[in-house]
Amino acid sequence: EEGSTLAVGEIERHTLFQRILHWSNAVAVITLTISGWMIYRPLSPGRAASVWFFWHRWAAVLLLVGLAFHSIYESFIVDRPNPMAVSHAQARRISAILKNFLGLSSYYPRLSKYHPGQIFFHWVVAGNLSLLALTGFIIWKPFRDLLPLSLLGLGWNFIFYNRFLHGFFSATLIASLFAHIYFALLIKKNWKETKSMFTGRVPSHEYLRSHHLDENVISDVDVNISFFRDRD
Repeated sequence: EEGSTLAVGEIERHTLFQRILHWSNAVAVITLTISGWMIYRPLSPGRAASVWFFWHRWAAVLLLVGLAFHSIYESFIVDRPNPMAVSHAQARRISAILKNFLGLSSYYPRLSKYHPGQIFFHWVVAGNLSLLALTGFIIWKPFRDLLPLSLLGLGWNFIFYNRFLHGFFSATLIASLFAHIYFALLIKKNWKETKSMFTGRVPSHEYLRSHHLDENVISDVDVNISFFRDRD
């Protein structure tokens, strides 16, 4: 009968590139949030809004460049499946977790590199950022002037609704940011993974309590791992 897996050492959860990308995106999103609010509600009249818009514009550049590098890195550079990809296996895990949460089953699946909730959150935030970028470009006059709005029969109402949607998606992004901070800092069992966003590593024995070593993780392993079979 197959037994347990014994692991000694650490597992690399996040590469240096992933950590740099995470924190550059964090700086960009926080700068965009603060500068966007100060443009909308400046503390003082005059040049304040233009100064904040300068920071808003360059934070947007930093975020878009980071997202472009992220897409290229995950799609063409890394020699493994994308751990954030939605698959049938992840769908089955989500179903099992929901059944466990509702008390319909005592079974709780072992996770792949990321919890299904993290994967869902990742794509929600990605969609949110994409819509923010789209509406932001539309309400930005230098870009808006390049659009054939008159040929499409789109006037100021179109701009107004995009301003409204930009504000709405800003609010949902802020809510997502608070949720991310809550789960990372206020849920004690997540602290090991939060620390790994600085160090890149998690203790292998901690990781294997709730995860299994699928191909998304094995490719990132830098650890002496011993496998054995229990004997009857």
